[in-house]
Amino acid sequence: VCSKAHNLVLVDMTDQRGTDGRLLAWAAPDPHLRFCEAAAEPAYPGTVSVYRRAVAVVGLPGTGSYVVDLFRVHGGGTHDWCLHGSADHAQTVTCSLPLRPGRGTILPEGHSFDRADLGSGQGWKGVRDGVNMTYGLFEERGFAEGDEDWSATFRYDEPGTPVLRTTVLGQPGTTVHCGVEPSIRRAREMNSDVWIPTMPSLMAR
Repeated sequence: VCSKAHNLVLVDMTDQRGTDGRLLAWAAPDPHLRFCEAAAEPAYPGTVSVYRRAVAVVGLPGTGSYVVDLFRVHGGGTHDWCLHGSADHAQTVTCSLPLRPGRGTILPEGHSFDRADLGSGQGWKGVRDGVNMTYGLFEERGFAEGDEDWSATFRYDEPGTPVLRTTVLGQPGTTVHCGVEPSIRRAREMNSDVWIPTMPSLMAR
């Protein structure tokens, strides 16, 4: 499982272990409110004591709705919340934070990522010397401190299409990384084209 490719929280830069979660709560008290919460502590055995996600869809007066997405994670030393744009259509993302120029990589110091190492097959080893090399697929364009509330807006390249705004509550000691990652689906899973289409990506650490 390449956890970094999904919208979730990674713990200590490691992929989740494949496991079934457990449903904690589910409710649909009226047509304007839906709620569920699930837990999956076995995804990080021996590392986390709590790994939960709660999602609520709240209807607005008239038409439209918004989603509340809440992670609760206890344990481990580093929490990386990942958010990706569309994997099927060209998009850009803007961040409300004043971004400083990106450093190109978010891999730990002393580790580098060489795209040529991937080769043309599917047998690429994702973990090398204890480091999750899928982080090397993220090309950082800018970063900022996320101590205060901030937002990210995803826009399609095609005019007249909807936009998606995500508002994130600030947390002291958080760094927000803004960049792009390969869009495998837009490359039609062709290895020769995998580096050409990209999708916007954010990570709050």
